[in-house]
Amino acid sequence: MLDELKGIVKHSLLYGIGNWLRPMLAFLMIPIYYRKLDADVLGDYQILVLSVEVIGLIFGGRIEAAVSRFYFDRKDPDLARRVVATALGLILLVGTALFLLGYFLAPTLTWLFFERRGVMTFSSEQYTSFFHLVFFTLLLQLSSQVGAAYVRIKKRAFFFSVVSVGTLLLGLSLNILFVVVLEVGLTGILWSSVLTNLFLFGVYTWGVLRDIRPTFSVPDAKDLLAYGLPLVPGSVAYFLITFGDNFFLNEFRTPAEIGIYGLAYKFGILVSYAVTKPFMEFWRIRVYELYARGRVRLKQRRAVNYYSFCVIQVALLISLLIDEVIRVTKSTFWDAASIVPLLALGYVFAGLRLVFELGIHMKKQTKYSSYVTVASLVVNVSMNLLLIPRYGIHGAAVATLVTFVFMAVLALWFSERIFPIHYNVHRIVQLLLVAGGLYALSHFTGIRGWYKSVVKDLLIGFSFPLVLLLVGFYRKEERRIAGQAVRGILAWLRRKTPRSTRFEAR
Repeated sequence: MLDELKGIVKHSLLYGIGNWLRPMLAFLMIPIYYRKLDADVLGDYQILVLSVEVIGLIFGGRIEAAVSRFYFDRKDPDLARRVVATALGLILLVGTALFLLGYFLAPTLTWLFFERRGVMTFSSEQYTSFFHLVFFTLLLQLSSQVGAAYVRIKKRAFFFSVVSVGTLLLGLSLNILFVVVLEVGLTGILWSSVLTNLFLFGVYTWGVLRDIRPTFSVPDAKDLLAYGLPLVPGSVAYFLITFGDNFFLNEFRTPAEIGIYGLAYKFGILVSYAVTKPFMEFWRIRVYELYARGRVRLKQRRAVNYYSFCVIQVALLISLLIDEVIRVTKSTFWDAASIVPLLALGYVFAGLRLVFELGIHMKKQTKYSSYVTVASLVVNVSMNLLLIPRYGIHGAAVATLVTFVFMAVLALWFSERIFPIHYNVHRIVQLLLVAGGLYALSHFTGIRGWYKSVVKDLLIGFSFPLVLLLVGFYRKEERRIAGQAVRGILAWLRRKTPRSTRFEAR
């Protein structure tokens, strides 16, 4: 058990570096974007990007999701490599077709999202050129996904992290150049995205082609599409659940509110980037290996326990510190802080849905994943129509939270019937209750002063593991493992400390 936990932590941290660096660019640009640009410009940017991404999800076929599953199904290494080569060729064809389609549809999309309502920050010609850039970025993003999946399959976590560091530095440099130095605003942000994704496409494609000879297999393509296409409705539904509230805000409210909501979402979704994505990058591959050996149930149940603790801990810290952090922006964006805790909690449940659903994927019953998401989309649309016209961004945040809770419960219900794991749901509930109590305590103990507030919130947030110990949450085996881990860390520190230093300390 301890070895398995070490493997989860090691690979999750390595993949976590890469996943943390991706949103890190957005966070590093917050003081610039939200000081140099107006809320309506940032709202337009949200609509441009999201409208094109949903098209990519519809026609992308979720080919990258099928690569990992069929790679391990092919016992012959040559056949496994052929699956990856076929997936790369297939995604390049789809991406190119989407770019050409989007290039000619750009004027129509301009009318649909901007001209029709008469709320325009730029001219029609500018919006059309913006759509051209975003569709080219979509081509590069889709084409990079297979290479990224292959890196995870080969467990090249260090390479993944190095590429992410390079992407961060390139993106940061380009954004500063275009937004601060050249002051070209939204055009600069879009060109920065094009060049950054061009770099990713080149690196990941090279990572595939250095190992795999270009080839294309029609039977493999059919297998990939048969696995991936049933995921498309669910992926589109999940995208609309995640970002559809922006379209409702665009319809019923103002672009400025979309900009404020977009800032809040950057912090709420950080729960996913910090914990869920790095965990799933490793564990999704590992769980297929364990399933093939018939040893998956116990390890999956334990892994979900560890994951739940970590994701709730991070959500608690974000919720406690957000008031102080949001002050780096213009005062017009400060309302974003009030909805971040709702979004962060929502992404706790969104992550639980993903880990619960692994049983469905192990049995290759991917249609049930789409059932879960489409049903949740119905809930989400209903909540958005009910709450957003009246309550704006606060209604959108509540709709998001309710939807993700519903989604996690439904995914658990389906998964336990298709491949029973018998998760310790009561322990997850206990974690949520303790975290909620600490969040309430922070708000009842108001302290004046920015630095004092930060220190107070950090102390309360990091007391989470200790409070769990006091309420008897940990089991005997978990306390033993924690003791071994602490003793191992102390032994490592002693080995790294020079003897002279230890003698002087005495």
